[in-house]
Amino acid sequence: MNFRLSHIHLKVNGTRRAVKLLRDAGFTIEFGHKGLISPNAFIYFNDHAFIEIYMMKGPAKLSPVFMDKKYGRQMGDRFRLWGDAPEGFTDFAFEPCDRNEAKIKNMESVRKKLLKEGFDLSRNMISSRRNVRNETVGFGFCPLYPPELPFLVTAYSVEQIPKHIEHRNGIDSIYQMQVTCSDKDYSAMERLVGNDSKVKLIHGRHTEISKVIFLSKKADFKPPRLQGLFGMNVGFITENQLKERKA
Repeated sequence: MNFRLSHIHLKVNGTRRAVKLLRDAGFTIEFGHKGLISPNAFIYFNDHAFIEIYMMKGPAKLSPVFMDKKYGRQMGDRFRLWGDAPEGFTDFAFEPCDRNEAKIKNMESVRKKLLKEGFDLSRNMISSRRNVRNETVGFGFCPLYPPELPFLVTAYSVEQIPKHIEHRNGIDSIYQMQVTCSDKDYSAMERLVGNDSKVKLIHGRHTEISKVIFLSKKADFKPPRLQGLFGMNVGFITENQLKERKA
């Protein structure tokens, strides 16, 4: 099976403050839930990969023990990782490239294939949320173990990524996510996302997202001030620079 990057997790201490600062930096952002308080928000781009902004407060901080019992230690440990991590890029999700295989109804089949290949996964969690357009959005996910590896997700039951989106800062998409991998995780990571051109794996001492590089198609692009915001390590590249590299 071929997999691709679905989205990158950006942990923040509070979604409302984070959304304000990121909007000030020129991003178009959508809160994940309808209502006054949303534990997450989304930055969509003009392709499939996006960023999920999230916080771990209230029930989410108390959930690891419950997750252990209902879905397995793989799920509980993932929630512990999310809860203990500082602000910044903390995790990422992958999904089947084949859009039929990515549907919620086929998640258990994909999970079983990964189990047969020797991966250690939690039981599937199927859930839903009510978005700002009052749509019920279904989705499924299950983490791999150890938690340094990414987690498997389905496609949303209702398409969430707009056909076209404009960010005031001129960013068009995620060009590349660089992941430093320890020796013990490198082979598994390569098997999961090594075929995705958006993911660059680098040998290192620890497994972590080391950098996210954004792409702009504007010739007069001026990078927004994102470096260090919420602990992010970011870079930028333009379409013209890519053409020059290939020339």
